[in-house]
Amino acid sequence: MRQRSTPAASGWWTRSTRSSRTSPLTALFGTSEVLTIDQDGRTILPDRLREHAGITTHITFVGLGEKFQMWEPKRFEAHLAGARQKVRDLRKLLGAGRRGSGGPEGARE
Repeated sequence: MRQRSTPAASGWWTRSTRSSRTSPLTALFGTSEVLTIDQDGRTILPDRLREHAGITTHITFVGLGEKFQMWEPKRFEAHLAGARQKVRDLRKLLGAGRRGSGGPEGARE
């Protein structure tokens, strides 16, 4: 019996692969800020970042795998609604029905 190799076992998806894929993105979009952490574990975002994000008093943290984003809550709600609509539109375009519908428009095996 032949063993199937997983991507991780075959070594094709290594940290260096992820790094080489994200390096161009970092070069194009990445900037960094060195933040200090006080004795209570708090940090203050620089004015430039808060102004860019429209953050005043509250922040929404959004996990994205190994990364996260910080959003002004209302802006994130609008962004999320738009992203969900794009997914619904894509599902319609691809002919996928509602989850659990079991109908002819549902996922096919």
